[in-house]
Amino acid sequence: FNTIVLVVGSYWSYYYARLTLRSIKRALDAQKQFSADASHELRTPLTAMRTEVEVALSQRKLDQKQAVNILRSNLEEIIYLQQLSEGLLNLQRPAARLELNPVNLNKLITLAINQVSNLAKSKKIKIRL
Repeated sequence: FNTIVLVVGSYWSYYYARLTLRSIKRALDAQKQFSADASHELRTPLTAMRTEVEVALSQRKLDQKQAVNILRSNLEEIIYLQQLSEGLLNLQRPAARLELNPVNLNKLITLAINQVSNLAKSKKIKIRL
């Protein structure tokens, strides 16, 4: 009888341990994916800002209008990064709720094109909307 209890108990312990580990593995995988996504979202505007500044610095004659446009574009990226970091902080709060808002795709696409337009020009790539 003791042997049967030992074998059955071992089986159930193994089964529940695996079940628990699956949940932990899913949580870790979700955390890794979230970290990768957050990292990508942070790198994209930083790369756009860096590229704009590098292209501007490589130009021998940078006029004031071009400099102002680059500064405005970088300011937009900074605002986006602030909103992103605030969103990440809100997710850490226990009672965090996500708000769903409508998105203007034309404006979003235009912003994305503006982010990479200087890099595209430097590589002689034309972007059409």
